[in-house]
Amino acid sequence: MKSCLMLPLLCAFALPTFTAGAAEPLPKVIRIGTIIAATGPYANETGNGIAAAARIAIEEFGGKVLGRPIELLVSDNDYKPDRSSSFAREWIEREGAVMIVDGTGSGPGLASAAVAKTFNRVFASTASSSPLFINEQCSPVSFVFGEDGYAHARAMVKPLVEQGGNSWFFITANTVGGDSMEGSLARFLDPNGAKSVGSVRNPLGTLDFSSFLIQAKGSGAKVIAAANAGGDIINIIKQAAEFRIAQDGSQRLVAYQITGYDVDSLGLQTSQGLVTSINYYWDANAGTREFSKRFEAREKVPPSITHAATYSAVMHFLKAVRDTGTVDGAVVAAKMKKTPVNDLWAKNIKVREDGRVLHDFYLLQVKKPEESKARWDYFKVLAKVPGDDAYQPLAESKCPLVKKS
Repeated sequence: MKSCLMLPLLCAFALPTFTAGAAEPLPKVIRIGTIIAATGPYANETGNGIAAAARIAIEEFGGKVLGRPIELLVSDNDYKPDRSSSFAREWIEREGAVMIVDGTGSGPGLASAAVAKTFNRVFASTASSSPLFINEQCSPVSFVFGEDGYAHARAMVKPLVEQGGNSWFFITANTVGGDSMEGSLARFLDPNGAKSVGSVRNPLGTLDFSSFLIQAKGSGAKVIAAANAGGDIINIIKQAAEFRIAQDGSQRLVAYQITGYDVDSLGLQTSQGLVTSINYYWDANAGTREFSKRFEAREKVPPSITHAATYSAVMHFLKAVRDTGTVDGAVVAAKMKKTPVNDLWAKNIKVREDGRVLHDFYLLQVKKPEESKARWDYFKVLAKVPGDDAYQPLAESKCPLVKKS
């Protein structure tokens, strides 16, 4: 498949404008494009599992919609926005794709979403937590099925404060990303009756966190929040175990970004007691366990939120196409927003006018080794935050599609 880098003259032309609601003939094949990132630090969440989840949805749906076969397109963007937008454009123009799913980062997702909007094709973000998707860059045909930074932070702070965590200390990466993580958590402290008792900044790539952890432990804070990611958060968790932080019950260690894959790598002895939040956990209920069973049969690991979100997005889209009898993006998207998401694991989940899918959030704590019954049985649910309470209120929305009362 050629890209816009190979055909600059073609890509230089202005993209056509489509009229929403105009009669549109059904293509002979219903093609859905999925953008993945198969390598790099987040490959477990953003790689081939995205395509596997989409295939599960297509197979479960029956492989056809409106009598047309469903075909999945897959390409690796290597986390690059220009590759995402090129794939989206080529799939729509040349392959007749009627839906784009981007399971990678914020930049690539926003780039492919812009292309989908121009061509009046449904777009779903399943990996990015950027607020732009449901605020300034919301679109009539765009949806966010995956993570959400606002809800992620709120779902950690509110229940932890209710459980006694009314004082917080931050170990924060000295980066824009680190400041954003701390800010996301700190904004919910005062409204919930908690306070920050201190913060330290660590350089990116720090190897020895002992001085930061000693300061955090000495602060007496009930909650120590690690606003770090990548290798730094792994080092914090390893070294916090040496100081028995989060393991003696006097303090809790919160990791802003941590997954079951990370816990599997670290081991329960090291990561026990660690707290995080997520809007999908494979062992939360019968539906999540069944989806995990089907996914793990293919990929040999449980699904992440990105995988589960991709499955739901594709399934919800196909149902809307079936019910409306068209692939017109505006028509299908309107149906998707009016209809609750119902599938193997997501039950009666509302979709807002800004495109945000309101999954419940879970506050999770890593189990002690003796509490785990098998591999991947790593978390226990401390609290569930209903979707209506977790996400940014529409009153705060900057999305022009939202009607303010």
